[in-house]
Amino acid sequence: LLRGEGNGQTLSNMQYDALYGLPHEDGCGERPMWPDCESIERCRKMNYYPSVFILKPGQHVHINKGRLHAFRKLSPTSLPQTDCHAKLRKSIILDENLGFGE
Repeated sequence: LLRGEGNGQTLSNMQYDALYGLPHEDGCGERPMWPDCESIERCRKMNYYPSVFILKPGQHVHINKGRLHAFRKLSPTSLPQTDCHAKLRKSIILDENLGFGE
């Protein structure tokens, strides 16, 4: 569900192991797409509550040992409107006046 199927991408030909693989090592293979808004909503309807947020400078988050998680850095590139971070990223860029040189 949170592995990219909602983005039109299937995992049938992917060999990425998010649970046991080392996420930052080279040669991990193709990674699934980030979840879209629909995938997050489906999780919530099944009583799973994924947290989707963006940390600002100086903010921290504690993640319990063994908890699955994923991060990506804020960048000036726009995201598809269906991406679960699209509205948050756009809002932060506008609120914090982060023109990234544009």
